[in-house]
Amino acid sequence: MQRLAIRERDAEIARVLDILHRWGIQTLGQFAALDKEEVGTRLGAIGLQLWDRAKGKNTRLLKLVPAPESFEEAFEFERMMKRAIEKAVFALQVNKRRPKRGNDERVARKKATQKEKNQEEKSERSQFCVSKM
Repeated sequence: MQRLAIRERDAEIARVLDILHRWGIQTLGQFAALDKEEVGTRLGAIGLQLWDRAKGKNTRLLKLVPAPESFEEAFEFERMMKRAIEKAVFALQVNKRRPKRGNDERVARKKATQKEKNQEEKSERSQFCVSKM
């Protein structure tokens, strides 16, 4: 029932707007400049209601509807990501410097061989020194 009344009112307003358009009325100011009695005579009660609104004479209180509350949560990962990247880069650099497993054995053998050579040289020197005396 209420929807039907709204449709009828919208149809009546559309009819009035069509008439105003044919008269060359394009703005509210042009419509408000028309004589009230003439508007009432030619457009009827709906025309008068629209004319009152155009003139700002019709006061209709607005129904205030509170906006729905919205909550937003944000978290900045910049500091955490920067720290994580620094740790990852450090770990990669350490891994580059560390010899690989296969190299560990070679390095250990090389050190042992070098140590043996040093000991042999020391013993030869000490024998050389003893034989000179």
